[in-house]
Amino acid sequence: MNILPRKANYADAKIESIAQQALATDPMIADPATFTVSSRKGVIHIEGTVHRDDEKQRMETVIVAALQHMGLKYDRIANDLRVSHLAGTP
Repeated sequence: MNILPRKANYADAKIESIAQQALATDPMIADPATFTVSSRKGVIHIEGTVHRDDEKQRMETVIVAALQHMGLKYDRIANDLRVSHLAGTP
């Protein structure tokens, strides 16, 4: 009897590809090539710098929607995007 939890298998290369494509095709994401998306054991890391908090959330939302649409499972998203507020902007 095996009491250890079964490890899930994640298609990390496919997850990365779909996530990057989703960012590249979303018209509300400016310059998607400046962001890095990686996946390891189902944990998706999004890295880069955005100007507003809503941009950070938008990117995560776009990726989740694309993965769900494709039926890809993942463990979680580590949204490591940094928000760099420009001087003189709210």
